[in-house]
Amino acid sequence: MLPVAVSRVSQPFADPGAYASRSDKHGPAGHHTGLDFGARWPVPLAGRLVRSATAGEVVISEYNPTMGNWVGVYNHEEDVLTTYWHLAGRAVEVGDWVQVYARLGRVGNTGNSTAAHLHAQCNRGPTCDYPGHSNPWPSLNTYTGRQARRIFRSQPLHPRARR
Repeated sequence: MLPVAVSRVSQPFADPGAYASRSDKHGPAGHHTGLDFGARWPVPLAGRLVRSATAGEVVISEYNPTMGNWVGVYNHEEDVLTTYWHLAGRAVEVGDWVQVYARLGRVGNTGNSTAAHLHAQCNRGPTCDYPGHSNPWPSLNTYTGRQARRIFRSQPLHPRARR
């Protein structure tokens, strides 16, 4: 499921460009470390809900000059951290547990961003370590929107979960 409805991939993973990335297994510096979701014309994206594509523990919920408002959901079973950047606001706090399809925040234009969009990135392990990033598409494409909503409604909540 896409983390934001009515969107399209506007910048693919590992796309070359003028990014502030270091060299790693994906090639020299200057490649995109995640997927950017932009608006589908003429539908604006700013302010749309951002939903978690994975279940897990919120390990990041803060402001950063590069990422802007960002949230990180760590899935312990898969050992994958999925981060969502440039949010207008955050609906979760560190220590919260979220289900698939849980609200994380809203699309914004914060941090190092030139327009309202969502940057989604995956890393191995519980930290956003640059050399550990991987293509987020498999993690984001596990469920359809309908499946995610059904899971969200039917699963019992983790004792520390937020809806």
